[in-house]
Order: sequence, then C-alpha cells, then structure tokens
Amino acid sequence: MKHPLNGFTAATCLILSILATSCASISATSQPSGIDIDADPTEETMQTLLGNDLQSKLKAQLSPQDYERFNFNLKSFSATTPLNSGGKYYEGRRDELGTMSGIVITPDGYFYLAYTVPSNTAGGQPQSITYVTNDGVCKEEVHDAIKVIAKLMMQSPKISFSNPRQTINTPHSCDQVYGRQDLKSPVFNRR
Repeated sequence: MKHPLNGFTAATCLILSILATSCASISATSQPSGIDIDADPTEETMQTLLGNDLQSKLKAQLSPQDYERFNFNLKSFSATTPLNSGGKYYEGRRDELGTMSGIVITPDGYFYLAYTVPSNTAGGQPQSITYVTNDGVCKEEVHDAIKVIAKLMMQSPKISFSNPRQTINTPHSCDQVYGRQDLKSPVFNRR
C-alpha cells in the first residue's frame, strides 16, 4: 500500500507554506556555509529521531505504549521542516503500512508528537492519530503542524490524546502552537 504522504516533498512544502516561510527559502535558510548541498536532506531527521538525546527524553516522558508505537514508524524519513516559531518538524514513516510518526521540537524543550498505528483491516488506512505533548500550558488543542499532516493523511481525522509522564508548565503563549484560525476545528480539541 502506498503511503498518503509518499510524496513527502509536497507535504513538506505544504507545511512550509502554512507554518514556515516558503519552499523556495528552505534551501537558502537551511544550508549554512560548509554544508554539502548534495547531502541527504533526510539525514538530520534520521539522526534526530533515532538519536540518544531524543530517545532518552521520549522514553522518560512517554508511556511505554506511546514510546513503542512512535518508534515503530521510524523506517523512512522526510526532510526536516523548520517552522516560523523556531521549532522543527521531523517525520518518520512506514510506507508499506501507511503509518507515520511526526514530532515538533522547540528550542524551549517542548515536543508535540503524533503517530498512527497500522489499520486492523487489510489494505486499510490508519483509523486515528494519537497525540502527545509535554506542554502543560498548550495542551488543549493539536499543534498546527500536526493538524496539517492529519488533514493530509485522513479525510476526517480522528485524534486521541495521550498524556505524558511529565509536562513543562512554564507560562507561555499558545499562538505559535495552535494559533492559525484557518486550521481550527473541534476535531483537534481535547475533550
């Protein structure tokens, strides 16, 4: 089965057009001098998602089930997407199953994570997206970048919220997390 985001370059450009600057500027802003332009654009994502720093943090903060299911999808990787908020979106997929795991990581240490599990029907699409954040303030709604991916994956996204073991409760504005009015929908709200 072909993953709905198999053309992840288009999905990355869509996220960029909504939440970052533009697809044209990603090469200008994400290629510091001294970086090989021919380097694999998915390398940063793979190193971040599989790296000890993030894996240790997720293992400590997620339930064992969420940790296992998030990591299950880390087989193929999309290019890292820098967001206007200063955070970055990383994604791993299992194209043969049509599943994905995505995470927004901010410089402040917040993460906004989503994953799907394989459908229990042959050839079926995932039925829902599980969402977890360690943001104790902006937890009532899904991060805008995850909303975009959810809409790309499913015609009628179904979100289930899961709680982390630890949260960061430092007061801050949620405008950079879920401030886009054009992405608002009750589907993306915690019930």
